Amino acid sequence: MGEPWFYTRQMLLARSNYIKGLTLDLGAGTQKYRHIIEKCCDRYISLDAFSKADVMGDAMAIPFKDNVFDTIICTQVIEHVPRPWLVVHEIYRVLKEGGHLLLSTPFLYPYHLEPRDYFRYTRDGLQALLEDAHFSIIEIKSMGGEKLVLIELLDRTMRNERLKRALIKRLHRLVARVEPKNTESLNTPNHFVIARK
Repeated sequence: MGEPWFYTRQMLLARSNYIKGLTLDLGAGTQKYRHIIEKCCDRYISLDAFSKADVMGDAMAIPFKDNVFDTIICTQVIEHVPRPWLVVHEIYRVLKEGGHLLLSTPFLYPYHLEPRDYFRYTRDGLQALLEDAHFSIIEIKSMGGEKLVLIELLDRTMRNERLKRALIKRLHRLVARVEPKNTESLNTPNHFVIARK
């Protein structure tokens, strides 16, 4: 597996001013960003359908009342649900007025079962999905460019696990160093979105 987490971590750190109050980590999985989120918010709650979390639940039917959360973070989740439009509407429902959604999701990223893989999102598709749920888009950022797309594809084709781990990690670091910062790419492995209710 490559390191999209590295780029998500960078995005969260750079936009930590949007993380505040009561924060839901939706589809938290192993809670790999918990340490970042907890430093910014008053209270952290993780929700996941498959991994150990504070609350076990379905992102398509979030088990909370309306207008509860100040911030919702949803990283690499909506590609794994069969009806992402329901997830986005549920996020809107449980988010307080003026609250923020920080979301990342793949575009040009290899197929991966966790446990299923349904969708990929262009910048325009994400904008339409979120605006249909009445969100205001603050920004949609690409998370890497064509070089990173190629690394992710290479990662899926290599069979020697030991060599793959060493090579892919080095390539990720090299691309992170040489790729121009703050450059937008339409051909990105992942998008990062900030939206407001």
